[in-house]
Amino acid sequence: MGRQARVDEAVLSTLRSLGLTIKEIDALARAYLERPGEPIGPCLAALLDGSARRIDDRIGELMAARESIRDYRKRHAAALAGRPGGDLFGRDPRHAQQAA
Repeated sequence: MGRQARVDEAVLSTLRSLGLTIKEIDALARAYLERPGEPIGPCLAALLDGSARRIDDRIGELMAARESIRDYRKRHAAALAGRPGGDLFGRDPRHAQQAA
């Protein structure tokens, strides 16, 4: 199992574009070489399922971040526009030092 399977650059590029990790591609290549009588499709399908789950998870995280940005912009519209009295992060330490 310690040997590294060599993968054609075009195949590697395709598999990376589908979201597979280098470790997953190496495992797929090893399975292909070690079990020549077995179809590789089911193994690739399982790896693609995992890739799709990771992508869906990341999309969810990005959508939540985008929603947070929208909410922040709404709550802090005045400060983001540069109007006086706007509050971005709570008490501004620059103003607290001036008052002291």
